[in-house]
Formats: sequence, C-alpha cells, structure tokens
Amino acid sequence: SQKIDKLIEKIKYYENKILSLSKDFEDLHQFRVNIRKLAALLKTFGICEKEKIKNISQYLKLTNKKRDI
Repeated sequence: SQKIDKLIEKIKYYENKILSLSKDFEDLHQFRVNIRKLAALLKTFGICEKEKIKNISQYLKLTNKKRDI
C-alpha cells in the first residue's frame, strides 16, 4: 500500500540522517515515530506475522538509550 511505502521511505530517510551522525534529536524522534506507525499499521491489518513486527520493533529497543539522552 502507498501508506506503508511512505512510512518505509520516511524510516529510511531518518535512518540515513542518524547514521550520518546528525545531532538533531528530532531525526531520532521521527525515526522512532514512523517505526511505531508502521508496526501498528501492519499489526492492525494483519499484513505480516507477529514475529516480523517484533523484529521491526527491535529498532525501538536499540534506540532507547539514545532517546533518553
């Protein structure tokens, strides 16, 4: 769906900004927000298996410490 494609595009955009060592905390925030939106959309419509949604959500765990700084 277009909504899923748009979310993935946003996630990749913010991921690239973070990996390029952006110091803008909004980049990390938007990365996390869009991951949560994608996981919720996939879960709500049963688009993929729960295990894959858990894998997507792992990105949130990996960025928790950075978020809290």
